[in-house]
Amino acid sequence: MAKKEKPPIVFSVRTPEALKSLDAWLRSFDSETYQRGEDYFAEDRVLEVYAAADHFVEGSVEGTQEYDVTLFLTRGKWTSACSCPLGRD
Repeated sequence: MAKKEKPPIVFSVRTPEALKSLDAWLRSFDSETYQRGEDYFAEDRVLEVYAAADHFVEGSVEGTQEYDVTLFLTRGKWTSACSCPLGRD
């Protein structure tokens, strides 16, 4: 008997639902953090953004130095890590 495949436990970051949940998650940050992100984007300090796999997005941002940022979508929930002093968000 063939092994029955289980549905994936992570969702593709390329779906409208994932992008909508990403937007909601980002908007849940405190206003100062959210505004800093908006300002960095407006100032072209977001150097690159790419989805290397279905469950995470990577990028780099120019702050006081260049920082690596990774956003993870696991079981429908977003989390993050970065090389910035905060280490996340």
